[in-house]
Amino acid sequence: MKRNGFTLIELLATIVILAIVMLIASFTVNNQIKKSKLNSAIESANMIKKATDLYKMTNEKEALEIDFKTDKTDYGLEGQTPSSGYYLNDSEGNVSYNLWYRENKICVSKKKNEEPLAQLDVEESECLAKTSILNE
Repeated sequence: MKRNGFTLIELLATIVILAIVMLIASFTVNNQIKKSKLNSAIESANMIKKATDLYKMTNEKEALEIDFKTDKTDYGLEGQTPSSGYYLNDSEGNVSYNLWYRENKICVSKKKNEEPLAQLDVEESECLAKTSILNE
């Protein structure tokens, strides 16, 4: 007798294997998406430093402090700008900031002479509670 098609066990085994592969792939993709969002926010902060350095130079400013929620000055920023946050570029070129991006609820913080730290799923009030960095 000639057999046509697959048995139920063969079909179920195939479905289980495909489900496991999809599960592993989805975790990997989600982690890459999160990393890219965090890296994008850090790079945006780096671009803000470059723009404020240029602004300080062209406008002969010693230091520059920005409150992104209230300050509407055009600093020549392009790309993703923070929804709110505080930014300090002092007279020695040291940078400190707490920046919050509403779109992805990302908080990027940096203290003077340290590397920036980005966190995902942070509320605005939690991110901006660290305003003491401007005085350190």
